[in-house]
Amino acid sequence: ESEGALEMSRLCGKYNIPVFTRTEDVAKNFAILVQESRNKERFSKTLDPQVEKR
Repeated sequence: ESEGALEMSRLCGKYNIPVFTRTEDVAKNFAILVQESRNKERFSKTLDPQVEKR
């Protein structure tokens, strides 16, 4: 594998980000990953009202 691909794989593992091998899988799951991220952000704002709105 290329050095860039290995680095990407390492970072995904470090931050618990799923790795998709097919472009179709990335596209299909991207919206789900974005929604999960937004849900986590909303939840953290609910717990800590001092969190700055974005």
